[in-house]
Amino acid sequence: MLNPLVRPATPDDAAAIARVHTETWKSTYAGAIPDDVLAQFTDQARRETYWRDQLIREAQSGETRTWAALDAAGNVSGLVAAGPAQRTPDYPEAALLYAGEVYAVYVHPRAQGQGLGSALMRSAAAELRARGLAGLLVWCLESNIHARGFYERLGGQFITRRDANLAGALLPEVGYGWVEFRE
Repeated sequence: MLNPLVRPATPDDAAAIARVHTETWKSTYAGAIPDDVLAQFTDQARRETYWRDQLIREAQSGETRTWAALDAAGNVSGLVAAGPAQRTPDYPEAALLYAGEVYAVYVHPRAQGQGLGSALMRSAAAELRARGLAGLLVWCLESNIHARGFYERLGGQFITRRDANLAGALLPEVGYGWVEFRE
């Protein structure tokens, strides 16, 4: 897929986005993180409520933070959520280098390898730049070798490692940054 469509997500996309989110987590993290943590992030009803609420807040505020990627058949097969950096590492230079952050980027396992992830990252970086948020930061679980390779292929530089509290479990995660995102 050369130019997948990436558009602002709407509350009507909540079920499809939740499906992408849960299926991606199941595919990526089964056996790699505690089962109880995985269950919290892969409960379809819980994720759908989360995404519907998030997308309603975005619609009401007029500030898009979530974009959906459509596959060749027009189905939501990926998402990216981005905005001002919120989870910067504990060093003062971070705020200067990475004003924008990708909070989440997921591509349904059946749609991976078609360019949706790259298109989502390009869209997020362009939107953040347009809002004056130079530099881009993203976090992923250290065990997610697939995501780490993806970020590195896109030019992301390893920044730091830390422990993240996910549903009560401390899991190591790594941060990647782009002072200027270019693909």
